[in-house]
Amino acid sequence: VVSGMPVRQGDRVGVGDRLVKLNDGTLRFELAEAEALLAAREKRVWQWSFEVDRVKNLFDVAQANDKEWRDTQADFEVARHGVAEQQAVVSRLKSNLAKTEIAAPFAGHVIALHTEVGQWVEHGGAVVEMLDLSRVLVRVEAPEFAYAFVQVGQPVTVGIDALKAIRSGTVQHIIPQADAHARTFPVEIVVDNADGALASGMFARATVRSGANTELPAVPKDAIVERDGVRYVGMVIAGQEGGSAAVLSPVTTGADVGDWVAITSDNLRPGMDVVIRGNEGLLPFPMPIRIVDEHGTPVGKATGASGR
Repeated sequence: VVSGMPVRQGDRVGVGDRLVKLNDGTLRFELAEAEALLAAREKRVWQWSFEVDRVKNLFDVAQANDKEWRDTQADFEVARHGVAEQQAVVSRLKSNLAKTEIAAPFAGHVIALHTEVGQWVEHGGAVVEMLDLSRVLVRVEAPEFAYAFVQVGQPVTVGIDALKAIRSGTVQHIIPQADAHARTFPVEIVVDNADGALASGMFARATVRSGANTELPAVPKDAIVERDGVRYVGMVIAGQEGGSAAVLSPVTTGADVGDWVAITSDNLRPGMDVVIRGNEGLLPFPMPIRIVDEHGTPVGKATGASGR
């Protein structure tokens, strides 16, 4: 029966902190009885040791026969085994008594309670559920074309949407069993969480190596427009009468690092200008545009700097 429960859901506990206390009254009575019986048996062994010496002396001067000598030795051994037996009983009861206080095996947070004061707990039953978030495992699905390039120990970057933060991680496990439908392989990444900012269940995006090293053009994330599952980039081109125009062109994106996204399709070349503001209104045909700086001041024609 649970007699004490000093923790609540959400509490942070350290190694060895008490989680649950079970009623130990009956066990304490049994232990006291067992210890008293042990003391009596130890006293009996002490008495038999003197009897062994006495009968041995008599046997040596032919005042005791062989049977008396052997019987005395046998009784002494029985008494010694009785002490060993009772010592085992005392040790078992002490072990059971220690188990009435359930302590935290590691530092972490209590995330669920499975019992309360006054309830019976079955042998081996769950009492609390804990999480150690000092380091977390981020599980992502790697496409099969990337499987050959992902390696245990490989450094990766992990973006946490809720925190708007980027964390460094290391690939710890690669599960060589693909999802039958998605054809992806689970990859687990360990990320340090010493500050406790990461919580279980948060959405994360991991950038892992998925091919041979190669240079690719990249655009700011604001340059990407997504419509009906297709990603587009507004590319700046020459317009009529010496002006500038923009056309929405479909692209294939690769890895993203920080605020930049790699473009793997061949329709965007390094040095090309792209639209990062007002691109939601662009269409897949040339549209006149006016290029301005961050303050809205016109700057004339495109200068070839990416990310306009």
